[in-house]
Parts: sequence; structure tokens; C-alpha cells
Amino acid sequence: MRLFKRKYNQAALLAKELGKLSNLSYTPFAIKRLRHTAPQAGLSLKQREKNLKKAFKISNKEIIENKIVILVDDVVTTGATVRSCSQEILNSGAREVRVLSLARTVNDCEAIT
Repeated sequence: MRLFKRKYNQAALLAKELGKLSNLSYTPFAIKRLRHTAPQAGLSLKQREKNLKKAFKISNKEIIENKIVILVDDVVTTGATVRSCSQEILNSGAREVRVLSLARTVNDCEAIT
């Protein structure tokens, strides 16, 4: 539904181009959202983790078994989404998950250096 509203998936566009540049496999539908979740904006870390519990599923375990998977996200805020996806990827047989993000939000208490 969110993709339909936005008309594009910025993380998928980024992953596709990185795949081309690095000669790595791009598999856009390897992980799927099982259920609609409330938007994460405005939720605490604990609420975000609860919101995402059992929200993702690997579509074909064979494509990730014993592989190092690069998970691409456009913006990492609390890390709840990438942790949830990474856990599902590891539980499905991947050897390792590496996360690549274009941006990371900064907590009000963190200094920007």
C-alpha cells in the first residue's frame, strides 16, 4: 500500500543500482511483508519492534542459504526494521547480513561530528 501511494521504492532503486555497479545479484522480492504494519514514524523503539514482530518472511530460502546478504534500506532511524529483517534472513539460513543505508537519523542527544 505504501509503495502504491509513493509510486516508487527508494531502497529498491538504490539496491538495484548498487547491484549493477558492484556486479552483485539484485533480488528485490527476497523478503516480503506478511502483514500491514502501522507506520513507524512517531513510535518508540519498543513500539516499533512490537509493530514489526513477525511482519517479514523470506520468499525463497534457497536464494539466501549460506550466503552473505546485503540488506539495503534508504533511512535507518532506530534500526528496528533492519533488525527485524536481518533476524528473518538469518533464521532462514543466510550466513551473514550486512546492512547498507543511504542515511541514518540522529537522536537529539547525539552530537553530529
